[in-house]
Amino acid sequence: MVSVGVRLRTEITEEYLELVYEILNKYKEAKWFLIGETKFPLIEQKYKEFIGKQIFFIKYENNLGAFYKICDIFLNPARDGGGFSIAQAIANNVPVVSYKGRAACYHAGEENCVNSIEEYVEEVHKIYSDKAYAIKKVELQKKNLEKYNSSTVTEHLINYINLAKIKYFNRKNKIIQGDEK
Repeated sequence: MVSVGVRLRTEITEEYLELVYEILNKYKEAKWFLIGETKFPLIEQKYKEFIGKQIFFIKYENNLGAFYKICDIFLNPARDGGGFSIAQAIANNVPVVSYKGRAACYHAGEENCVNSIEEYVEEVHKIYSDKAYAIKKVELQKKNLEKYNSSTVTEHLINYINLAKIKYFNRKNKIIQGDEK
């Protein structure tokens, strides 16, 4: 299992750690790699016995694509980020488990994300216990990812930039006219 991000320390909550703890207890051979930070006070306090055995902190990984080859699941906490690392995981055949309404669903597909903690744990169990399901899951996520090639992503970025420009000029005009302080 892997989670990637430079804000994981703030994005991984106590509730989320309980969920991962349940998974690590059920699957004693499972490892959870947290890439992006090496200090996790909450984990260090509550789950010290797992560090170096089932939980590993990695400050930075230069080649995520190669690293993903040893991973079986990308665990995405309830956060609004991780887009590139998630897309890269899917491209490297690592199924992503994420909550609906999060940035990860942009790449994985909203229909491939879960609604609740219970569904999250159930999804991880399905992926671990049924390799055919894991393969199908990542295939569905890859189909969704294919919608976002470089030209569509560039188009989205240009639209966002143009929208930001419009908002900026509208606000600037209001300030000049004295409508906004």
